[in-house]
Amino acid sequence: MRVILSIAGLLLIAGCASDVRVDRIIPEDITRIDTNSRFYEAIRIGSIVGGKKTNPLWSSEISNESFEAALRTALEEIGALSKLRSEGLRLSVSLDEIKQPFVGLDMTVVATVTYRLDNPAASELIFEKQFESSYTAKLTDHLYGVERLRLANEGAAKTSIEDFLAFLREQQ
Repeated sequence: MRVILSIAGLLLIAGCASDVRVDRIIPEDITRIDTNSRFYEAIRIGSIVGGKKTNPLWSSEISNESFEAALRTALEEIGALSKLRSEGLRLSVSLDEIKQPFVGLDMTVVATVTYRLDNPAASELIFEKQFESSYTAKLTDHLYGVERLRLANEGAAKTSIEDFLAFLREQQ
C-alpha cells in the first residue's frame, strides 16, 4: 500500500500545472523605438485584467502579474516605458480570452488580448487594438501534457506581446 501511495504521490507532483514563466514570454528580438517617437519613454502600464492564477491541480494559466512583468520588461527594452510611473500615456491590457485544449498531443492556445493606449491628461484615446495570437506546443516539446499546455500559454502570450510591439513601432 505504501508503494502504491508513493507512486501516486510522485505522479501527482510530476503532473502539477505551473504558471507561465515570465522569462519565456518576453520577446527576444527587441527593436528599440526611435528617440524621436512620441512613445519614447512615454508609456506607463495601467491595469492588466482577465488573467487567471494557475491552479496546480488543474491547468496552467496566464496570470495578470506574469503578463504585466513580461510586458513591462519588453516596453523597457524597446525604450517605451516611462521612468515616471504616474505620468505619461496609459497602457491598459485585457486578456479577453485564452482558449486552451483540455487534452491533446499537440496543444494550441489562442490568446485574444486587447491593448488600449490613452492619454489621461488630455482625455485622448490613442488606440485600442485587439490581437489574436496562437502557439502550438508539440508532443516533442514535452512529454507531459500539463507542461505542453504551459509552453503553449507562454508562446501565445509572447506572440501577443510581439504583435503589440510591432504595431506600436508602426504607430510612431
